[in-house]
Amino acid sequence: VETPPEISAADASEALATLRRQLQDMSQQVRSAVEDANDVRARLSAQEEQFKMLRASADARDNHVRLLSEKVGAGDWPSKFDALRQAVQREAEGHAAREERLELIARKVAAQESAYEQLRDELASPEAIGRMGRTAPF
Repeated sequence: VETPPEISAADASEALATLRRQLQDMSQQVRSAVEDANDVRARLSAQEEQFKMLRASADARDNHVRLLSEKVGAGDWPSKFDALRQAVQREAEGHAAREERLELIARKVAAQESAYEQLRDELASPEAIGRMGRTAPF
């Protein structure tokens, strides 16, 4: 059996100091790894919360789109468009009739103005003034 070589006290002290430094370095590396792991957990937790909020928002939007789709799909669009077309056509016909009545009234007013002008001219003539006792109605 071989006996271990003798180590001097200085060598043992130096080896012990080296082991302590290595242990301190490893301890610091472990603390750093633990801090990093805690940071990663915190970020993961925040991302999970963001994901939950995004999921809830997407679900709400999907529900809104589904409801709108049901409303649009449930509508009887051909009959609605036909009713709208008929209403526009009736309004156009009414507009044309009102325009014709307005033109007729304008012609009647013009004819009355012309008759009034003619009557005024006749009443202002010397013969009409003589018949009325020499006084003009105007």
